[in-house]
Amino acid sequence: MSNALETVHAYLRERFTNMFVDPTDGEVAVPIGFRGATVWLRVRVFADGDLLAVASQFPVCTPPDLYPAMSEYLQRCSEGLGIGGFRLDFDDGCVIFQASLFFGGASLEPRHVSHLVEQNLSAAQAAYAGMLAVAYGGMAPKEAVGLPMWPERLLVDDLDRAITEILGSAAEPASAAEQGPAPEPTASDAERADALARLQNLLRRVVLEASGDDAESQPLDEREAA
Repeated sequence: MSNALETVHAYLRERFTNMFVDPTDGEVAVPIGFRGATVWLRVRVFADGDLLAVASQFPVCTPPDLYPAMSEYLQRCSEGLGIGGFRLDFDDGCVIFQASLFFGGASLEPRHVSHLVEQNLSAAQAAYAGMLAVAYGGMAPKEAVGLPMWPERLLVDDLDRAITEILGSAAEPASAAEQGPAPEPTASDAERADALARLQNLLRRVVLEASGDDAESQPLDEREAA
C-alpha cells in the first residue's frame, strides 16, 4: 500500500464510523445518511497519476425525459465552485459530484483529503433537495437552485412513503428466518401516478417553507387549473 493510500485510509477511519475498502485498488466507499437516503462517498488514489479523487453518488434516478433539466440544474450548481463539479450519468440518470487533487511527487497530507471530503459533503448538502425537486417534483432548474434541506415542518415520513409507493414495495418479512429474495414491485401505474402527484405537492411545500410563505400549499393540479 502506498503512503498516499495509507494517509487516505487513516483519515477516513478517524472521520467516519463505517467504511468499505476494495482490496484490489484500495478505493474506499463511505455511506453518508441524508434524511433516510444514502449518499455514497467514494475515495480513490490513482497510483499511476498521483491523483486523489473524491466522488459522491446520489440516490437520484433521473427520468430520461428530464435529463436536459437535470443537466441545467447541475450546471447551475457547479458554477462558482472553487473545486469539483456535478455531472449526470446519461446511462442510468445517476447524479455524481467529484473533486480531484493532483499531488504529483509531493506528500499527500490528511488536510488534503479533508478538503476534498468536506467539499463533497458541502456540495451534497447544498444540492440534494434541488435534485429531488427537479427529478421527481417537476420543478424548473433555476427555481431549484439553493433549495434547502427539508424544513422541520415537512413530514419526512410522508415523503418517504410517497417515494416508496412510486418505486413499489412489499411487506416486510415477519422474521429474519423468513427473509428471502426481495419480491418484484407491485404498485400499479395508477398508484404510482397518485404517489408521484402527492410527492410533487410535498416538494411544493418545501418551496413555500423556504420562501417563508405560511399559506397552505395548493395541489399542483389545482394551481395549473387556476
